[in-house]
Amino acid sequence: MLAGMSRPVSLQPVSLWIGTRKGAFVLRSKDRATWKMEDPHFRGTEVNHITPDPRDPRRVYAAVNSAWFGAHIHASADGGKTWNLSETGFQLDGVPDASIKRVWRIEPGHADEPGVVYAGADPGALFRSQDWGETWERP
Repeated sequence: MLAGMSRPVSLQPVSLWIGTRKGAFVLRSKDRATWKMEDPHFRGTEVNHITPDPRDPRRVYAAVNSAWFGAHIHASADGGKTWNLSETGFQLDGVPDASIKRVWRIEPGHADEPGVVYAGADPGALFRSQDWGETWERP
């Protein structure tokens, strides 16, 4: 190899998750040149935020908001093939006449916080999970 020339980069498969008012979509690519879009997740339902967990990319969290069913968090441990409702403790206890109107953001914890996930909701509430999003509490 000539000086100054770089080696070919071997690309890892990548998934791009997109939340929309009509569901969540995932685009997957093995070479980043061609992409395949999968069927929508949560079809017809608003998904404000959807994110894989960089500590375990098979784990994905979704902030799903429905005018009929309300705000919910869903979690997948298999890359989005199946989803589980993840809302034990996800309520505004102790706040009279208040309910969660929308989940805005889900953020996996730092690499040194295994199992920790954060969720931000309206009205101005922060929730924390220590078990990969199975149960929630207000810090």
